[in-house]
Amino acid sequence: MQIAPKIHDKLGPQSVQGEFVSAKGTISSAWAVEASGVRLEVSLPVGVGSATIVVPKPMADGKAAASAVVKLHGTVVWDGNKLVGTPEGIDGAKDTPEGVAFDTTNGAFNFESTAAASRNVAE
Repeated sequence: MQIAPKIHDKLGPQSVQGEFVSAKGTISSAWAVEASGVRLEVSLPVGVGSATIVVPKPMADGKAAASAVVKLHGTVVWDGNKLVGTPEGIDGAKDTPEGVAFDTTNGAFNFESTAAASRNVAE
């Protein structure tokens, strides 16, 4: 199972929420594009053994940020380059062009994604 919202800062809805009653239980998801970034809430019932949740990178003028910092329940779990610590319910993560893909177990996940600060490299 994969939950991967497709967002745009100028087109389409700025927030969506929904539920799906599956054979394994109720799966719910809600996301919103905010001034500071993107908020994504997902609830996966016990019957769902694993899933991939792609947390979208914030956008500016229709383009996704080069990298994002992602918080789970207010704590940084992706620093723009790698998984930080061993967050409960997260088995792994990788960067993709649209967002950060987290391999998860079941549970409730409240993610916040903000653009990572760009690094200046002296030439």
